[in-house]
Amino acid sequence: MMDKFWKSFVAQVNKLANYFWQRDPIAQMQLEYDSAVSQLKDGRTGLEQYRALVERVTRQVAANERECERLTAQVKALLKAGDRDNAGKYAIELKRAQQEQEENRSQLKLHETSYENNVRKIKFASDRLAQVRQKIQKYDAE
Repeated sequence: MMDKFWKSFVAQVNKLANYFWQRDPIAQMQLEYDSAVSQLKDGRTGLEQYRALVERVTRQVAANERECERLTAQVKALLKAGDRDNAGKYAIELKRAQQEQEENRSQLKLHETSYENNVRKIKFASDRLAQVRQKIQKYDAE
């Protein structure tokens, strides 16, 4: 019984809020505008953060590639010289460097995806801002 009473009370409050909300379309448009501006700020902040991460991980991937090339050349040279023990040690280091390189590549892919998502977020917020501005101008013209 109390549940039904509560639901009907909430419905009446919702009706009242909707009535006042429809009375002031400028306030509703201003709320949309503020929301879009907030999304734009968040997107720009995220863009800066992920751009730095992408750059850092890109440098790590490049360093790993150079290290793998160096170790591969070292292993080949030692095998040609017949030094199998040292070649084995370098082969183990090469395997570790390759695993690290794969981890860095997967991180790079993840950060690039996040960066692209923030770019999309900024574009979406910019489009919403433009739409709300047009609505406000149209409403002011009427």
